Amino acid sequence: MKCDRCSKGRASVHSIEVSDGGSVKDIHLCADCAKTVGLTGLEEGKFEDMIQHLLNEATKSAETDKNEATPSDANEKTCPDCGLTIKALRRSGKFGCEKDFHIFREAARPILLRLHGSATHKGKAALICGEASRKQQTIQALEKQLDDAIRSENYELAAELRDRIKGIS
Repeated sequence: MKCDRCSKGRASVHSIEVSDGGSVKDIHLCADCAKTVGLTGLEEGKFEDMIQHLLNEATKSAETDKNEATPSDANEKTCPDCGLTIKALRRSGKFGCEKDFHIFREAARPILLRLHGSATHKGKAALICGEASRKQQTIQALEKQLDDAIRSENYELAAELRDRIKGIS
């Protein structure tokens, strides 16, 4: 793979950049360009420094979370089944049970975007049933759009969606 910056060297340093808006960008650089932009790799013996920096930042973040308790924390939503709070979800990025997706829907979207780059699950499917599963998911998504089009009385779009569903089936 070629370097994204100079297009000459072979990319040996790979970085993931996440913007404030949640967009994710993979960056591939050769060793010279990585040094130029300040990205140093493991070959320079900086691994221990990198780990120590990450641990320090995590500790600072945890201490900030403890010190930033607000009055709204007392009224914070809690899952009745697993006891998960929104604060715990933000900290760990992990859901406790299936009800959490509904209880914390509004807060979960930015967390999922930050952690996974998407709010829609796009897991792996077995090769044998993968095509059928994708086809079924596409049909379900189109049927939902069809229902929305009918409710909003957009009959031209509804007819188009109906035809697309028939074409897939």
